[in-house]
Amino acid sequence: MENPNRKSLSLIHSISSSSHSHSDFNSLFSHLNTTLISSSPSPSPSPSTNLKFASASLETQFNKPPRSWLKPPNSSALLKNLSVFERALIGAGAGGLAGLFTYVCLHPLDTIKTKLQTKGASKIYDNTLDAVVKTFQSKGILGFYSGVSAVIVGSTASSAIYFGTCELGKSVLSKLPDFPSVLIPPTAGAMGNIISSAIMVPKELITQRMQAGAKGRSWEVLLSILEKDGVLGLYAGYSATLLRNLPAGVLSYSSFEYLKAAVLIKSEQPNLEPFQSVCCGALAGAISASLTTPLDVVKTRFNARKDLPPGNFHP
Repeated sequence: MENPNRKSLSLIHSISSSSHSHSDFNSLFSHLNTTLISSSPSPSPSPSTNLKFASASLETQFNKPPRSWLKPPNSSALLKNLSVFERALIGAGAGGLAGLFTYVCLHPLDTIKTKLQTKGASKIYDNTLDAVVKTFQSKGILGFYSGVSAVIVGSTASSAIYFGTCELGKSVLSKLPDFPSVLIPPTAGAMGNIISSAIMVPKELITQRMQAGAKGRSWEVLLSILEKDGVLGLYAGYSATLLRNLPAGVLSYSSFEYLKAAVLIKSEQPNLEPFQSVCCGALAGAISASLTTPLDVVKTRFNARKDLPPGNFHP
């Protein structure tokens, strides 16, 4: 094997015998520095080597901060330092934005679902695709967004109240020493549904009547209900809505919390990744919807029956 010292001396000799221009010196010095480092038998840097002038890759390798310095702060640790009401406010804000985004995006599907669930729909529509085609032919693309203004206002408020109450309920119930931990998610979900239904019921009443064919804008349908039945008319479907929303909310929220806990235990992670949260939420929603669809049909037919006598129903 070639002696590194002899190799270095030959390089120094080549430097002294070459021209003394500034560019030649820089290139030869870089070559010398690289040769000395690559020919060193030890993987660790020599004490006499000035790493400041070494290559960028080596400087990054030996001088970069530990990986723990680069990690973001633990979100669970931050949440532990928040008060009960601060957690509830964060849950309400995030829930309101999530509810607005979700309900608006899925409103066309909800419109078709409402049309199919309304009494007499089987005589008008053959299947889901037929309902989509007839809705588009009669009202165009805007026909899928009937009542969306009520959804924007009502869903944002009701979702904020629902998730804020759920977070508040979880925080309060977890501090009770004798309360079973397995009952915390369903109890918190029930609390959120009962309170949020004060806004959810009028919103769904107006929206579903418009989706079923009631004429006018959202505020016109609202005024029509108030003129005919008063304020209590907005809560005509409260029992039917609560009959559907309470089991659905308890199932979805409980399933979501249980699935999150199972994933955290299985993966041994401190927090869920966003993709894992989305999958848990989707599966929880599917479980809830599959078990409560019959109750949803009852609620839809009750909400859409008034002001829509036979012959006044429009696809």
